[in-house]
Amino acid sequence: MRQRPYHGNIMRLDSGEIKLLDFEFSCLNHKAYDFSNLFAETVMRHQQPDYPYFRIAEPEFGDAELGTLINFYLDNAEFATQGARVEHFEQLLDATRTMLILSDYKYAMAALPLAIQPIQRIRFIPYAHQRFARFKRAFAERFGP
Repeated sequence: MRQRPYHGNIMRLDSGEIKLLDFEFSCLNHKAYDFSNLFAETVMRHQQPDYPYFRIAEPEFGDAELGTLINFYLDNAEFATQGARVEHFEQLLDATRTMLILSDYKYAMAALPLAIQPIQRIRFIPYAHQRFARFKRAFAERFGP
């Protein structure tokens, strides 16, 4: 099931181009952290038949999709050589993979206070549990047990 974007996150530029933006955790972050947060949100599956009626799925993206976003970003930057761009790309891709792990941790931690005083109809304890479980698995895969 595909999620629909929130209408407030869709921007139409004067040129007619459509851009998607997500302001949820906007601040001055490292680029890779912002990239990872965007992709970390894509694993939420709503309207599941059983309690808690959502699940944190395995990602449907990989290095190709992460690379597309990073390359789009780098298309708007200047580099002295093509080699410098390639090196920067590789650094951002690796950092984004690592930051994906931190994104799951952040989402889990952000859910805990919401379990006490919810602002949405999401069951935040199961949400936090699933995000923590995903964080633990990804951390062990990347860094060892």
